[in-house]
Amino acid sequence: LSVEVGGCDSLEQALSRYFATQALEGEDMYCAGEHGKQEADMQVRFTSAPPLLQLHLKRFSFDPKTSTSVKLTHQVSVPPTIDTSPYGPAASKYSLFAAIIHVGGTGGGHYYSIVKPAEKGQWFKFDDVSVSPLDASKVSSLCAGGGGSS
Repeated sequence: LSVEVGGCDSLEQALSRYFATQALEGEDMYCAGEHGKQEADMQVRFTSAPPLLQLHLKRFSFDPKTSTSVKLTHQVSVPPTIDTSPYGPAASKYSLFAAIIHVGGTGGGHYYSIVKPAEKGQWFKFDDVSVSPLDASKVSSLCAGGGGSS
């Protein structure tokens, strides 16, 4: 899922907005074929639980006023476990075990990943050719971003 995080301070808040009912009206009305355009409500729901839940926190946006890309640097808290029961009948719980972190701005930067292999039970930082153990207490802040560069 590609989730907008602008204006959200938590993943739960961003997911609630993603799964919220959206009114289709005006130019966005639903095209009902021969019946023409109709006002309708649209909602995204989980109908089955995927074995793996991959989330993309959209930290880059386009500012139409300046015609430039902007990196959203505010912190977005990411819990170690996500419960999908509020988002449809296919409830499941997912544990965070990996994240890709961006350091830099819209004009360039660097990506590295943090991973917690199931068989190891410990977090590691994968940065190009370097792999190093990562203190579990740093995972939450790395995933939250913020600070203007992560």
